Amino acid sequence: DVLLEVSFDLVSSEDVVPELVLVAPPEFSFPEDCGDLCTARGDTFGQTGQAMATLTSVGSTTLFGLELHFFVKTPDRTPLVLLWLVQAFGLNNKLAGWGSVDSFKVNQMRDTAVYYGGIPNGYVQIAFTFSLLLEPGDEMFNIIDVTAPSGFVMSCKDDLEQVSLPGGKPVCENAGSGQMRLILNETLQAKTYAFAAMAEIPSKVPALPMFAISIRERGTEDIVDAAFDVPGWILSTLQVTQPSLAWSTAGFGERSSVTVTFTLNNDTAALLSFLIALPPGFQQQVRSTADVKSSNSKLPLLKGSQDWIDASQPSLLRILLEPGDPVIAAGSYRFTFPVDMPETSSEISPINLWYLLLCQDR
Repeated sequence: DVLLEVSFDLVSSEDVVPELVLVAPPEFSFPEDCGDLCTARGDTFGQTGQAMATLTSVGSTTLFGLELHFFVKTPDRTPLVLLWLVQAFGLNNKLAGWGSVDSFKVNQMRDTAVYYGGIPNGYVQIAFTFSLLLEPGDEMFNIIDVTAPSGFVMSCKDDLEQVSLPGGKPVCENAGSGQMRLILNETLQAKTYAFAAMAEIPSKVPALPMFAISIRERGTEDIVDAAFDVPGWILSTLQVTQPSLAWSTAGFGERSSVTVTFTLNNDTAALLSFLIALPPGFQQQVRSTADVKSSNSKLPLLKGSQDWIDASQPSLLRILLEPGDPVIAAGSYRFTFPVDMPETSSEISPINLWYLLLCQDR
């Protein structure tokens, strides 16, 4: 449901064609104000239901040889049929010809993703990422609408993490079952963004829950970019609390001691490793198991003095568990390890998110 300006050229002809009738592909529609020469009255093409609009010249001059502009609203996703039809009418409303042209695909907003722990009946943090490609100019792109799957209850009033959203604290509106709206006090630019809110997750969700994120313009509330059918995460049988992240004070280019904490509320034998993923610009500095402090002796670490750590990639730290003794007891667990901070603020990614993955393999 994004409003786009469309243009096309017509090959010159000797005929005077003052009127063109446009038939949009299925699920496309025309706004009432569809352009200077455009009129849309809600008519549809026969039994197809496809929207129609009319382009009419000024003073019965021909439309051939002109670059014509009009506005159209796109559907949520690309339809199966992508074809525009054009009928040309001459003087005295005589049909002068017709043509067809392939349409453009409906592209989803780039880099859109949703991250959270699939904990049934859990109260978890949900992180969203997206990239906006359109510059606002004189407009304000400051409304973010989130549509969540049925049963998800969104919360953003006191639980919002702006991460890289601009300006002061956004206004939280319509937060609740299946929805959330953020109103920013500064416009979004053509950049990449991330933010996070909290949500109650139901005990059961669809096989693959789907989200949608829409960016709207202030005043008109026209959608300027959006992504639909953004996949969420399936639910797990694990009962895990929302992880927390803490670090010792450190400046740019300095080393910090980072601690990741989580709690298992039930015993489990389903895990063989933990993976901690760092944001771009941060690098873990683990060189041996002595650099990692594990707080709970009940955690069945892989046997061998140097075997239970995989720190081969600076952006990842993997904690390996003993497959012969796989049961992890319910309780709180904490990992502390050294991390080098980015050298400058410009090296901090707008997607400044840390991830804890509980893995069934190594």
